[in-house]
Amino acid sequence: MFRGGPSRTGESGEPGPNGPVDLAWEIDLGHDTYDSAISTNDLLLAGSDTGSLDAYAAADGELVWSFDTGGAIHASPAVSGDTVLVSSYSGVLYAVNAIDGAEIWSYELAEGTNSSPAVSNGVVFVGDESGALHAVDLETGAGRWTVQLDGEVFSTPAVRDEAVYIGDFAGTMWALSVDDGAVLWTFPTDDLIYSSAAVDDARVYFGSDDGSIYAVNRADGELAWAVETGSLVRSSPVVDGERLYAGSYDDLLYALDVQSGEEVWTYPVGASTTTVTTSGGRLYTTTIDGRLIALED
Repeated sequence: MFRGGPSRTGESGEPGPNGPVDLAWEIDLGHDTYDSAISTNDLLLAGSDTGSLDAYAAADGELVWSFDTGGAIHASPAVSGDTVLVSSYSGVLYAVNAIDGAEIWSYELAEGTNSSPAVSNGVVFVGDESGALHAVDLETGAGRWTVQLDGEVFSTPAVRDEAVYIGDFAGTMWALSVDDGAVLWTFPTDDLIYSSAAVDDARVYFGSDDGSIYAVNRADGELAWAVETGSLVRSSPVVDGERLYAGSYDDLLYALDVQSGEEVWTYPVGASTTTVTTSGGRLYTTTIDGRLIALED
């Protein structure tokens, strides 16, 4: 699932390649990529610029149901049980039945959103372009709390234990209490944060338009390490326990040691990556110019 599961922590349960890496295969998708398709209940769910969330049978690709959100979908859906959460540029967060596509509830955001919903312990978290982060009850669709951040929100929240982590266009990474939205700590960067955070037991990892990949301590938000790349870092990192993977607009994909930030390997992808997934010693990634790439040792 997108970002490692419904809580969007960016953790992978399987290792990626040790490096140096070679290209295993590459597919031209024929279009720019924004959101990621996800699978649930033998269905593949995919959003579109038309505002339609479509569910296809995984077995044969037949369309099972469609749900119209009323605005372009650039955010990946989240799934909790038989409930699909989807947000779009309509400025509405919808809960939809995964079996038949029927609407369960809707929640009005302040503006449209690129932020994918995150789900943890019966609460849905999503940001919007007004800079608001919303916490919504999964069962009823009632708002629990809303916090106004310092800038527009593009990234997806990551939820782990007592905190939700999210960056904004003011260049700040926020750690907020899942219970009431109280600020636990903030970490400033020198430019916009498009990147969604990856979170493990010890640290929060993310990129910034200032060109750096950051690791900050979960406990207090203090800097653990930072690695400067050659351009904007809008790729959302993924961690596999030993390594962090993230792309940069310098056209390189980076594998870094999670403890020190030391470079393990880089690969010239030729464009910035979007979402990274590791499985069985391979790394799979999409690029902003519409390619799906597999790398291996």
